[in-house]
Amino acid sequence: MNDKAPRDETAPVQESAVDAALLHYVRDPALWPVLMVLVLVAATLGASLLLFAVLERNLFALTALVLLVLMSVHAVADDVRKRRFGVAPRVVIALWAASAAVAAGINALGVF
Repeated sequence: MNDKAPRDETAPVQESAVDAALLHYVRDPALWPVLMVLVLVAATLGASLLLFAVLERNLFALTALVLLVLMSVHAVADDVRKRRFGVAPRVVIALWAASAAVAAGINALGVF
């Protein structure tokens, strides 16, 4: 008996519900403007949260920032544990990067 039977490497990877919902916006070109607005709003809110938490040392902003970081780590760790890098971790990382870039730009311009 061969205990190490060859695995089928071409088996399709199951998409999670989150991946399917997010990919719907990417696959349909008619929804790209909606996707751009959602990303810009999330980046602006994330940037304001970062600025309030880091520069102003606002307790509520720090608490919200800690909660968002914990939720982000949970979302990314879930896919890392499954040994795949799906859409959800990519979105989380992209939104944090966009938020940091917007916050840096706002701070550099002296708006905040």
